[in-house]
Amino acid sequence: MLRSCYLFDEQGNDLTLAEGKGPSALRHALGVVLVVPRSLCLYLRLDARGIPLLRLRSYARLQLLARSPVVHPDVFVARQGDALHLWLWDRAFVQSFAGRQGLPASRIEVLPSSVLTKPPSPDGAVLLRTPGSAGVHAQLWQAGNLLHDGWFEETPDALEWRIWRDDIERQEGIQWPETLPLARSSNALGRRWGRNLLRERALGATLPGAPVARMALGCATLATLGYGVALQAQLYLYQARIEEVQRAQTEVSARLRPIEAARQAALEAQRWVTQADRLVQQPPATTLLERIGSTVTGQGAVVRDLDIQGDIMRATLAPAAGELSLPDLTAALTQVGEFDDVRFLDAAPGKGFRFAWRLRDRDGSARVAPRTGSDRS
Repeated sequence: MLRSCYLFDEQGNDLTLAEGKGPSALRHALGVVLVVPRSLCLYLRLDARGIPLLRLRSYARLQLLARSPVVHPDVFVARQGDALHLWLWDRAFVQSFAGRQGLPASRIEVLPSSVLTKPPSPDGAVLLRTPGSAGVHAQLWQAGNLLHDGWFEETPDALEWRIWRDDIERQEGIQWPETLPLARSSNALGRRWGRNLLRERALGATLPGAPVARMALGCATLATLGYGVALQAQLYLYQARIEEVQRAQTEVSARLRPIEAARQAALEAQRWVTQADRLVQQPPATTLLERIGSTVTGQGAVVRDLDIQGDIMRATLAPAAGELSLPDLTAALTQVGEFDDVRFLDAAPGKGFRFAWRLRDRDGSARVAPRTGSDRS
C-alpha cells in the first residue's frame, strides 16, 4: 500500500482505513485516497445499451448535467455490462478534507464506498453495515456485475423492503429478491472492483495488496521516468535534424527561385501570345457569301436561302436551269477549304437540295478561316 486511505466524515473525524508504506517523498508525490461513505452519495443508474464505447463519457456527462441535483458535484462512473453506475457527492467534501490534511485537491483521489465492497458469492442481493455509517448498504449482483445500488438510513422491515423493491422495479426495471436479505457487518472495505470512467488517475492500489504488486508498481514508475527522459533526448535530437533539413530546404529554394521566376515569365509570355492570336479578325460575311456563290454557280445552281447559326450553315440550292447533279454538287462543296462535314439533308421544292456543313478555323475548330489567293481564283 503506497498511499494512505481515509474514510470521509462531515464532522472532521476522518477514519484511517490504511496507512501508506514507503518513502515519505514517494507517498507525498502520490497523494492520498479519500473514500466517501454511501450515506453521503447520490446514486444514478444509466442504461448504456447501444451507446458506442467512444461516446460513453460524453453520454455520462450529458446525463449528469441533466439529472444531477448537486450544484457542484464530484462523480464516479463505473461501467458494468450494459449499465453505467454514477455516484455523486458535493465537491465541498474534498475541499474540507484537503484543508484538514494540508494537501491540494489535485492530489486526492476520491472513491465512493460502493466500489470498494466485496461482491457476494454466489451472486445475489446483500445488505452491508459499512464503517463510518449507521445505515445499511444494499447491492444487487449478477454474473459478477453490479445491477443496482441502494441505501437505507436504518435496517428496513419487510414492508419497507417491499415498497422500496416495487419502486425500483417500476423506475429502473430491476427486480430485487422478494425476501429481505439478512444484514451483515463489513468492518473492512475490499479492493476496488471498478474504475472511474470519467477520471481514472491510476496512481496505484487504494487498499492493501501483495508486496510483489507494490514493488512492481515502484519499478514501473522508475522505468517510466527513465523512458520519459530517453524519449525527451530523442525529441531534442530529432528536432535538431528537422531544423537542419529545413535550413537545407531554404537554401535549395533560394537557388531555384530565379528558375521559377523565369518559368513564370515564359508562361506569361505564352499566355499573352495566345490571347493576341485570338484577336485576329475573321473574314467578313460578304467574303463568305462570295465563296459560296462561286462554288454553287459553277454547278449551275443558285442559293435560295441561307441559315448561319454559329459554325453551322444550312443552305437550299436550286437549279438555275434544268436539273442539278447531287454527286457533283456534293463533291464541289466538299472541296471548299472552309467547309467541313458537308451533308445532304433532303430534297427541296423546285428540284432543289438542302445541305448543311460546318465552318473550319485554322486550329480545326468550327470557324471560318481567311481565304488564300488560290481560293479567289
